[in-house]
Amino acid sequence: MTYAQLITDIGKWMNRTRGELDTIAAQQIIESQYELEKKAPLWFLIDEYSGVLAYLHDSIKVPNYTIQVMDMEVYDAQGVKYPFSFKTLGEVRDDYPNYQDTGRPEVGAMVGHVIEFGPVADADYTARMRLWHHLDPLNTTTNLSNEWTTIYLAALRYHVLVALSAYIKDDPRISVWEQRLSECMNDIQTEVTRNEIPNLRNATCEMEDIY
Repeated sequence: MTYAQLITDIGKWMNRTRGELDTIAAQQIIESQYELEKKAPLWFLIDEYSGVLAYLHDSIKVPNYTIQVMDMEVYDAQGVKYPFSFKTLGEVRDDYPNYQDTGRPEVGAMVGHVIEFGPVADADYTARMRLWHHLDPLNTTTNLSNEWTTIYLAALRYHVLVALSAYIKDDPRISVWEQRLSECMNDIQTEVTRNEIPNLRNATCEMEDIY
């Protein structure tokens, strides 16, 4: 379903077929997408990002669409991979209090969209990150649809309907929408949990051919 179709769909569900709520519904769909993306790290919200831990620097900025850095590794100029761990900002500064201490960055702390790391980089290093991120806002011209309007349409639709329920007070369908949204969110959380368990897909396939 496209973004424009979903706007019309929401109007029909709310018995507003003359476009009375189109502008409000359009904005609420974008806001609901944003809210849903913060609920769980679904597969299409996790991507790889690479940045440079620059020589004699102690911080790197991540994209402003980032919700969370899920994992990070550091590569030197020879392509050798090293682990990188996150601590609190206080712990990082306690571990590396002297700006003269240089070496391969080993630990860091998130401060907004900045990772402050230590020690100060003694050369250029490549940071490879897995980011949980927001999607681009839906647009009726340039971005007609995405995974929310296709695979996870029910979750998006019910989130929008519940958010707009103030426009149809005392409608008996509101409680149904709230229940369906809760069911959709439970399904999403189950999917995330299942994907976190190694080899579950293979094990399931061996037991029953449902794929």
